[in-house]
Amino acid sequence: MLSNASERVSSYLMRGKEWSPVASDEEEAFLDGQQQPQPAERQGSSRGTLVLVWACIISLSISAVNLSLLSLRQLSASPPSKFRRPSVYIGLDRVERNASWPLPQYIANYPISISHIDKAHPDVVSKQRDVKLSADVSVVAQFRMRDFGMDNCTFGVWLSPYDMLKDAKTNRTYAVHHGSANVEVWDLDADPVDDLDWTRLSYRTRPKRRSLRAKLTVKPGAATSVPNFECPSGRVMTFEVACADANCGLEFQQDEATPRIAWMVFQYPRLSKDF
Repeated sequence: MLSNASERVSSYLMRGKEWSPVASDEEEAFLDGQQQPQPAERQGSSRGTLVLVWACIISLSISAVNLSLLSLRQLSASPPSKFRRPSVYIGLDRVERNASWPLPQYIANYPISISHIDKAHPDVVSKQRDVKLSADVSVVAQFRMRDFGMDNCTFGVWLSPYDMLKDAKTNRTYAVHHGSANVEVWDLDADPVDDLDWTRLSYRTRPKRRSLRAKLTVKPGAATSVPNFECPSGRVMTFEVACADANCGLEFQQDEATPRIAWMVFQYPRLSKDF
């Protein structure tokens, strides 16, 4: 009886239409169709990949160009030392100044350094702070302008009288050949911020002459200077003094002692009283 029941159930299940096993080859075909993209999908995927690749190439190219331009800009840019230093007196020109506040009568400004260069020996570097002027030898002097409101300057040579030097009981002296010396004062095209490299200064390496400032006649026992000029605080100014003729000659040892024997700058209060 149980045997007949089992046969009936099996026969019923086999005849049922609710499900039927899927052949293995049909199942694999179905799964392959789900996993593999259709031709349209493959084409879209390839186009997206190509766009992404080109976008990366363009981005890298732009970055390379920018880096190249930045490198060139850095190479052509001035070193930090060439930038003008900020003024320590910034803003003082806006301060209301009491007329009773005194200003110095002048500032005696001695050179940062001074030396001579020799046209006949263009590669010789002088290591002495001496002044020699002749037809072939000229003097280079450099100054840094000081203090606020003292930007009315003159440059020249101060030769104290011989008897004053004698009374001071000093061995310091000077020589002006032929009783006077005609000289030219040139502005040099030097850096207005930094000092010259005095360890390399020679006739060949000297800065170029920019303009003739004045012609002077130097005589013993006298101060001889160029007309007053503007000299902003902090500015570095470089001059060359050269003989104007073959008879010119001047010699002395530059120092900061008194009585004065020196090429120097005198700074006076600004011509305008409006500070």
